[in-house]
Amino acid sequence: MSPYEEPERRRPPQDGESFNPFGVPVTYERPGRRDLVRWEADAPLTPWWIRGHADLWVPVDHTEALFKHFVERGPDPVVLADAGNHGHVVVASGAAGTGKTSLINRCVDDLARRLAPTTAGLPPDGPSDTGQHDAGPSQGASGLWLPRDGYPGVEIIAVGGFRNADNGFSRRNGRRSGVDELNRKIADRVLERLRADEEFWQGFDERRTQADDLSYLYEDISRRLNFVRRILLIIVPDMRWLDSGLTTQFVSSFHSWAQPSIVFFLETSHTTLREELKEEFEGVHQPHLTLLELGSVNAEDWDVFITRRTVVDGLPGDSITFAEEVIQNRPGRHLYRNVRQLQGFLYDMSDEAIRNREAAVRMNRLLRFAERRDSDDLPDLEF
Repeated sequence: MSPYEEPERRRPPQDGESFNPFGVPVTYERPGRRDLVRWEADAPLTPWWIRGHADLWVPVDHTEALFKHFVERGPDPVVLADAGNHGHVVVASGAAGTGKTSLINRCVDDLARRLAPTTAGLPPDGPSDTGQHDAGPSQGASGLWLPRDGYPGVEIIAVGGFRNADNGFSRRNGRRSGVDELNRKIADRVLERLRADEEFWQGFDERRTQADDLSYLYEDISRRLNFVRRILLIIVPDMRWLDSGLTTQFVSSFHSWAQPSIVFFLETSHTTLREELKEEFEGVHQPHLTLLELGSVNAEDWDVFITRRTVVDGLPGDSITFAEEVIQNRPGRHLYRNVRQLQGFLYDMSDEAIRNREAAVRMNRLLRFAERRDSDDLPDLEF
């Protein structure tokens, strides 16, 4: 499954031009051009896929604490690598725009790094977010923002593509798929990717691919993974169930299928999962499940985001600056209640300043944008 799509034509920044530091590099491919990069206003960070994405991470809200919780209490690389008696499920929950996909991708990258052999030149045990660019043969200005080569011994399958988007995946003939039907579709997508791995597939019992009970299928996948010394990380997008009870059922299904060498990363916009999952797993001894709950950003994240993203190394061209008065005079909290709105606000101001050939975002532009957003009532916020 290719994460690429046809890009729009956009001239890259030239020397001496200002560059919008709040964009996210997305790589594409088309005949005759292997790597194309488009900087988009709204795209998730995927450090396991794109070189340099880790450097664009901004520790807003409580995401740093959530990441630390994942490292300390999430799937244990030793258990996974030794093919212990279970895999793991990681669930990121939160309203739209709170950064669930970027957090999941950061966790996937960290776990993949800790699982990969140190002989491949990757960091040993410990968090991967060191603030340094990825090392590798294509390191340097030309290597940043382009696809990585992957991690030895780790297979990452993003069911919803690099954007981790549903894109109609959970629907069939205009209706929402049931939990069982959707789980089958996800399993088929996983098998589709695994078929491309000759070492894995040549010893796999293909009769299992049609098993009605998916537990048998994932058991066989687990056995084969263990034999070829691989770990499988599967990223599943938010299916936006109308009933939160279905979300709990969905999570419970994957918990039962998280066999040795398999980790599922699930995303959901439901924000009441903690108590429901507590009830669902009552009596289960140490469920192999990690819940990461995201929320709205803090007021001070305005300064944090500006400061962090305007000092990143390796951006093409000169990054536009922000006047000190803009950093100090935060707009009303209702104008940036989640990380998507915060980044979009900063991107839009920077983009207009760049188009007007201004070297910095100044107070008059902040006031104008704040008034414009206030009048729009932010209809796309979901709380």
